[in-house]
Amino acid sequence: MVKRRQPGRIEQLLAADEANIRVSPQLMAALDSWMVKAFEDTATLYRLLYRRLGDWEVENTQDTRLRDIARAHGITDKQLIERLNSGQAQDIDGAEAAYARLWTLRVVKIIVLTCQRYWAWGAAELFRLRITSAQGYLRLEAESLALVALFLQDDALADRWSHIFARQEGQRFFRDTQSQVKEILRRFDLNNTYDLASGSSQHARMAGMVRSLISSGGELRLPDQDFNKDDPYSFHLAVAHFHRIQTRILPGLAAVLPGVRDDEWERHEAAFVRRAAELWQLLERRYSDEIRQQGGADDTGSPE
Repeated sequence: MVKRRQPGRIEQLLAADEANIRVSPQLMAALDSWMVKAFEDTATLYRLLYRRLGDWEVENTQDTRLRDIARAHGITDKQLIERLNSGQAQDIDGAEAAYARLWTLRVVKIIVLTCQRYWAWGAAELFRLRITSAQGYLRLEAESLALVALFLQDDALADRWSHIFARQEGQRFFRDTQSQVKEILRRFDLNNTYDLASGSSQHARMAGMVRSLISSGGELRLPDQDFNKDDPYSFHLAVAHFHRIQTRILPGLAAVLPGVRDDEWERHEAAFVRRAAELWQLLERRYSDEIRQQGGADDTGSPE
């Protein structure tokens, strides 16, 4: 008889993921069915952003401006772009500024796409019951919003960021812009999210381990999933907090991106913000004893 091979470590992890994504929606819905639907509502808001950015008026304006400049100087659009790319358009008034702005807008669109991907990755981690890693993506979402706001104020910074390749360049950019990033984060009430998600999820610290660390009979175990079936409060808190932060990220993006708000956006945003607030209030009512015992539910998605 051929001995059956035992699954390897990664195979075990993937099998656990497959099992977890089947049960996690029910675990979320045990608090409120909207906790599951909220993910699709978030995706809808991102789709609305994509639609507006796909035919973005401010971007079209810069395209038109460059065409008009080329025509006024008796050259084709292609010839103007070639001169701009080779640094030989200094004699053409307004061309370099318009081209720099157009590039900034393209960079901003890339960052919005990246922000959506961070959200999707974090959401997937919650369905896998990996709370700590999901929280880490909130920091990256917050940083994305801050960079969008920063670049729309400074074309040179957008260009500099888009050409970072060496580690030292990235470190210098971080140092040079960190104070401005933090100021923007404070404006959108994301500064605590940025700092605490970094500490718990992007550094090897006890804060990222205590939720699932098991100590029994002198043995230590650290399961892959940050879920304790005897502590649904921690899971519901993390998911409700994840949705709550989206009510700052998405309205923040709409606030700094010119020309993306319309009646449809306002309707979906208002409904999403309202439901997330109601979910948080339900959490506070349902787990009032746990919140009181643990000192309150703070703004990090973890008990204080």
